[in-house]
Amino acid sequence: LRVSIDEVSCWHESMGDIHNQDPPLINTLPNLLTNLRSQGIVTSICTSDNRSSTTACIRNWQIEHLVDYSICGDEVEKSKPSRQPLFKLCQQAGVMPHEC
Repeated sequence: LRVSIDEVSCWHESMGDIHNQDPPLINTLPNLLTNLRSQGIVTSICTSDNRSSTTACIRNWQIEHLVDYSICGDEVEKSKPSRQPLFKLCQQAGVMPHEC
């Protein structure tokens, strides 16, 4: 199946915020992130989803104040499984990949 990134992006955008009502995969996610933060651990999200749906999930899960950095599939040239999103996330956070 040959589909361009633009075609996939267009399709994904046409779906709207399909994830905005999804429950977190870990039902204690806010507690987990709060615990990590209390230990000085920086938290981040790296996803293939676009920024719009990722922001909708983060708001729905009420964890905006617990996520330090995030990178989405529509913010990089090559999405996961490429290493590019993780490298860009490390750059945002000011850390070297081997420190993660």
